Amino acid sequence: TKGPLLIKCCKLDNRFGKVYGCGVSVTTSGDVLIGAAISKGPFLYGVNGSYIASGDYLRITSANEIKNQYGQLFSQKDQKLEAKTKIDNIAGEIMCGADINIKTPSFTNTRDATYTQPVANWTWAYSGCYNYCESSDQACIRALGSIHFAVDTGLNLASTILAQGTITYKDTKSK
Repeated sequence: TKGPLLIKCCKLDNRFGKVYGCGVSVTTSGDVLIGAAISKGPFLYGVNGSYIASGDYLRITSANEIKNQYGQLFSQKDQKLEAKTKIDNIAGEIMCGADINIKTPSFTNTRDATYTQPVANWTWAYSGCYNYCESSDQACIRALGSIHFAVDTGLNLASTILAQGTITYKDTKSK
């Protein structure tokens, strides 16, 4: 759409879809799913091309969870992600040309699971030895402005959170 796009639904399953508007607002009474694992070879997964993008603002509000697994969220102006239970960014990309605001009790920004690969088993000294290998690229959150977190529990594991402005954290629990 060339103008604002408003989506109100019970659940948004955008694992293999593309959503674009000049100002996008998504409100659900259930989950929001963006992206899905797509094999790029043995034990290697990458971004699958599904996205929610906006040439203006992006607002996603879920009464349950937002799961961005190998998906992409883009906006040129402010981006606001809010979920009642949790937001997971698993090997996904969240990018904004301005500020990003994330509000949820539990936030995770990480790679997908690791897998084991046996080491050469040509001698008794190496039997039962394994290497732990990454199966995906890292998750990333990037903003040309600031990134503001309002979360109780946050995890950034082997991934990137990068802002040209400031990165702030505020606990959502009442004092």
